[in-house]
Amino acid sequence: MPRPAKFDRDTAIGNAVQLFWQRGFSATSMKDLESALNMRPGSIYASFGSKEQLFGMALESYAEVSLAKLADQIANEPSAIQALASYLRGMADEQAEIPPAQACMLVKTLLELGHQNSELGARAEALLAQMESTFATILQRDGIPEAEAQRIASRLQVGIMGLRSYFQRDISAAQKAELANALADDLLYWAQAYR
Repeated sequence: MPRPAKFDRDTAIGNAVQLFWQRGFSATSMKDLESALNMRPGSIYASFGSKEQLFGMALESYAEVSLAKLADQIANEPSAIQALASYLRGMADEQAEIPPAQACMLVKTLLELGHQNSELGARAEALLAQMESTFATILQRDGIPEAEAQRIASRLQVGIMGLRSYFQRDISAAQKAELANALADDLLYWAQAYR
């Protein structure tokens, strides 16, 4: 009979997300992981396989949380496009929660590992593509034709990546809110143009 695990896997992955998001893959040492996960190296390897595999799980978890937030927003709005606009406006509020890094973890990974580690860079790229595809699906759900929905989704992804990067600057909460609201307004304008 197997012994029960002495740790909560989801909590450990959540702690890994926070650490990797703040420091990136290369700057995170096994000692850092041991401390953040409160596990010995052998337990980390036994539970997650390797630092690379744990990082991949952290990327997946990060993306799942983002998609879950968007799904919750959609469930509480009368229109999918309005929900997406509310999601964008909420990006400024997320900064009040003081995330480990304001830039998107997927984008940071792509910039750090896109050429160095083709597997992890490819995973980050795939998760970004999945998010963009989700945006396009949401737009189509509200009557935007497929080709136009994809164009808007791509522009939206560019806007979000830029906004999250811009939030790294020392700007006020009011400025962040103004920028997030402007991106949401842009989305509503683009959507209206194609209806």
